[in-house]
Amino acid sequence: MIGTNRDEMRLFFARHEWFDNLDEAAMGERLREFVGPRAAEIAAAYRRARPGDSPRELFSAIASDAGMRIPSLIKAERKLALNGAPVFVYLFTWNTPVLGGVLGSPHTLEIPFVFDMVESSRLTGDSERRFALADKMSRTWAAFARSGDPNNDAIPDWPAYTLQERATMIFDDRCRVEIDPLSAERRAWDG
Repeated sequence: MIGTNRDEMRLFFARHEWFDNLDEAAMGERLREFVGPRAAEIAAAYRRARPGDSPRELFSAIASDAGMRIPSLIKAERKLALNGAPVFVYLFTWNTPVLGGVLGSPHTLEIPFVFDMVESSRLTGDSERRFALADKMSRTWAAFARSGDPNNDAIPDWPAYTLQERATMIFDDRCRVEIDPLSAERRAWDG
């Protein structure tokens, strides 16, 4: 089982003034630091996939994918190539209400849900809705630890990941399986 949070890098950027004031030109400069000479090409692909996003939102998505999601998907693909145990991929998209929601679904936010410890985490806020997701996720990780299969009666059926379908469990208030979520963004990295 492997996965990431949708807004991984926002935890690292949210308190920086440059992030709050990011415009197109500054985004291009910052992206070159993260993705090198393909920055403009990747930014254009993300802009096509997310036409309503601000430069700040685009930068966050690209940096999160570059740093976490794409490397995780590459690991999943390599594990598949071994033809061993099935691979299960997830994307955690639950938004924290902390700091007015500016963090979205940042790095490490899933951990208190996995261990059903949302009451002791400052990142999960105080909404009652967090408890239902914590129950689902902790039961899912326990099922996976027991058998190598995360399926249990708390979540919808979660098929193993394949290159043909790329079934991905979306962990949010409503857990669901999506086929190849954020596919346009994923394909931007294939070049």
